[in-house]
Amino acid sequence: MPVQESMALMPPVVATTWSARDLPGKRIVASLRAANLAFLELLGGPGATGIAAVCGVPPAYAHCFAVRPEARQAVVGALPFTLFDLRFRDDAFWRSAVAGAAAVHDAEPASEPHPAARSFARVALVFAWHAVDVCAPSAALALGASDGVLRLVGDVPLASIEPLSCRLAPALAARFAQRELFWQRLTDCLREPDARQLERVCLLGLQLHGTDSARGQQLQRRPRREP
Repeated sequence: MPVQESMALMPPVVATTWSARDLPGKRIVASLRAANLAFLELLGGPGATGIAAVCGVPPAYAHCFAVRPEARQAVVGALPFTLFDLRFRDDAFWRSAVAGAAAVHDAEPASEPHPAARSFARVALVFAWHAVDVCAPSAALALGASDGVLRLVGDVPLASIEPLSCRLAPALAARFAQRELFWQRLTDCLREPDARQLERVCLLGLQLHGTDSARGQQLQRRPRREP
């Protein structure tokens, strides 16, 4: 659809050094669609209300994902960002998870994740790894990831994908989970896909991404207090 091309991963307003080469190519866009579609299928599958609650979807919309497959495809085809999150801004969490996954006797998470979350975490991690490998700036925008997490993802060996997925699974969450307006507009689109409505969802998501990016940069620049 026309909106899909016009909304393709434009940089947030806080970015200052973007160039056209940072925008995603077809490989990342196709993988992004597949990952988002898998997440919506997860939210709309058996026990959907339970996994939606685990992922932090606002309760009012937890039952809205069991829709026609073509409706999901129409929506994910327009989105320039992930609908899921694995604490991609949390460097400390990722360092701990990567170290644990690499340890011989410490490959399991501290808490048992929801089985469906555990299965999807591998999909999310493979997408993140692929996106970083193809174009890190595009991956940062699609995932909402910090530079530190991007480096950690890029350095993950293939042999660690499975154990790391297990450790990341308890952190699986819906992106923008605290922003009820986003999920209201998204579920409205799932019920009745419309180009204008989809454009509003994309714009809102990009604005929220820009806000989160700016907040993260401010926290990183904040001077540390002397002990």
